[in-house]
Amino acid sequence: MLPGISEKAMDEMAAQAKKLGKDMEILPEEIIPAMYQALSAGVLRIMFLISLLHQTNWL
Repeated sequence: MLPGISEKAMDEMAAQAKKLGKDMEILPEEIIPAMYQALSAGVLRIMFLISLLHQTNWL
């Protein structure tokens, strides 16, 4: 999925996704596929988060 990523980094990203979902009241089932698609397309994490915030009317 993400070549060269360590298990620790993967665990941190999973924890961040869960926290984001809880904070924004979005189900992980909605966040994780979007995050996977964005990262697979080479979108930087910050750009993904900004996009998600716009889509959920947090920005």
